[in-house]
Amino acid sequence: EDLLVQSAVSFRRAALRHFRIVRHLAVSPEAPSNLSGMMAIYGAAFEQLGIDAARVGEAAFAYSCYVYGSVFVSASRLESDELLSESLTRISPADTLQADAQEWAAETKFAVDEVLSVTPALDDEDLFVKGLSMLIAGMRLPSDETAQRQLRLRGGDRHTHVALIKAT
Repeated sequence: EDLLVQSAVSFRRAALRHFRIVRHLAVSPEAPSNLSGMMAIYGAAFEQLGIDAARVGEAAFAYSCYVYGSVFVSASRLESDELLSESLTRISPADTLQADAQEWAAETKFAVDEVLSVTPALDDEDLFVKGLSMLIAGMRLPSDETAQRQLRLRGGDRHTHVALIKAT
């Protein structure tokens, strides 16, 4: 897990130092040999987390989307803050709710407001790491298919399925 978190933080820091060019990042249609080597390292890291080989591709996709998506959003915020050269007024999502919207706890409103009002974008690294750690923890949960297979091996029934997932 440390490899995945540290490499994501390093990439994010390097990219945000040059935030004006982040929107021009793209995946090349041709994979250079160093990219293949890097993907082998990430594949091994996902396997060491206990992720089924069949799910490593899904895990790599989720990880990449989270890391790159976060970088793109933070770079965009930095660029717009620079262009406006003034503090932006952040609007609380609680203030924009429709009258018929589902109610949510005051703690949830506060937590969402805290995330949306982070300025400058570089101050959100702690949130980035916490979110990435949550994503990686979710990857460790067995897929429904894996849990069913484990149930059969252990002789369990449908009622023990939830207990098995919580135990793993």
